[in-house]
Amino acid sequence: MLDRAACFHLLQSRHHLRFRVLGRLIVLPLSFVQIVFQFGRIQGFRSIVACPVFCAGESIGNSDGRLRRSLVRYWSFTFGKVALYNEILILSGEGVDMHGFTATYQIQASSLEDAKNWAASVAREETIECIDEGVPHAFILDEVLGKVVTVSERGPSGYNAVIFYNREITGNELPQLLNILYGNSSMHVGVKLVDISIPEDTLKAFPGPRYGAKGVREKTKRQTGPLLCTVLKPVGLTPKELAELAYQCVLGGVDIIKDDHSFGMQKWAPFEKRVETIAAAVAKGNAETGNSTLYAPSMNCSLDKFEEHARFAVQAGAGAYLVMPGLTGWDSIRFLASSKELSLPIMAHPSGMGSIPNAGTNGLSHSMLYAIYPRLVGADVSIYPSFGGRYGFSKELCVQVANDCRNPNGLFQPILPAPGGGMTIELAKLLREMYGDDAVFLFGGGAMRYKDRIASGVKELRAALSL
Repeated sequence: MLDRAACFHLLQSRHHLRFRVLGRLIVLPLSFVQIVFQFGRIQGFRSIVACPVFCAGESIGNSDGRLRRSLVRYWSFTFGKVALYNEILILSGEGVDMHGFTATYQIQASSLEDAKNWAASVAREETIECIDEGVPHAFILDEVLGKVVTVSERGPSGYNAVIFYNREITGNELPQLLNILYGNSSMHVGVKLVDISIPEDTLKAFPGPRYGAKGVREKTKRQTGPLLCTVLKPVGLTPKELAELAYQCVLGGVDIIKDDHSFGMQKWAPFEKRVETIAAAVAKGNAETGNSTLYAPSMNCSLDKFEEHARFAVQAGAGAYLVMPGLTGWDSIRFLASSKELSLPIMAHPSGMGSIPNAGTNGLSHSMLYAIYPRLVGADVSIYPSFGGRYGFSKELCVQVANDCRNPNGLFQPILPAPGGGMTIELAKLLREMYGDDAVFLFGGGAMRYKDRIASGVKELRAALSL
């Protein structure tokens, strides 16, 4: 007989490894599943005994006969693993790769049964998008179709559904991974993506943050306490005027200076002239003060110019990038993070994405959009609207986003949250209390209002933040 551990499929959660069956920690008595084998070799179809498996008192078994037979047909004769997916006992061995990842969705439904139907619809929609009768090969249903792991109640008319996806369906491409996680289902009413769990063997296809929180601190030589970031604005200033503002910010002791995200190729300050002029001013200020202030130019451009602009920024002496994935796509961040030649810390800006977490029962959760996705694609700093500013996010949501950016057990290494959006010196104490030390505090107009006193204004901001 198989030992008990062989009846579990090992999945990796965002927090730690644990044995799970259908997403739940359980002990599976051998009396429920009998698999006869001799020296690791399956003895044909007779070795599989279809039977119900019980989890937390709920019947989740009764394997489908057709699928069970197809599994035997595609299963090799070398003993592999035993896993449970979507009320089906799946045997995966040589030639059958069932490594993958899970996504958790919040589903609005009238009942548990309705929620299960919706979950099955999401699993199908995000993978094969085809009814069974239109599927020509059984292995597509066995291995490609998403599998509902659990559906559980979370409140009035609300349910959490965990769905397993085979990693092979991503093709090791980030756009396809994102398409699987929340592609067609983003058009359904009442389906919101709230969490993902991706094990290391799947994550290794992607670079992740090259610097992370630790690397950004090393770049700025600010090993403890929050970092202070100012924003060059408004659009319409010349490169010379922007460079003077940047120079004064360095003198004041700022850690990061970023372009306003709206800077592009405007005639007042075209990209190349703007970047080289500001980068030179920041380098001058750093040389005079001993600071290590980073300058992040806005990568707000068409994709055919994206790599060219990135190379120019590196050559001009920029210290980071400001990227708007809502405009240039999440894969633009992955592209930069994966390149050794273009290696600079990446700040992700939420322009164009604000409605996604605020879409009621649809969209992505705030943490998915502002913490988990940025970590997944390779951002090192994630900018998002803060409580107390002009965008109306709650304190609880903002703190949760920051915690998910910094969670040491999250995807890849921790990154720095950068709350901003209408921050002023009057909010400094509140920000420090809310976010603690591991954050980048973003002051745009709140710093620029000092105008020709900006160096002293930055010093006042640092003092107010107790830096």
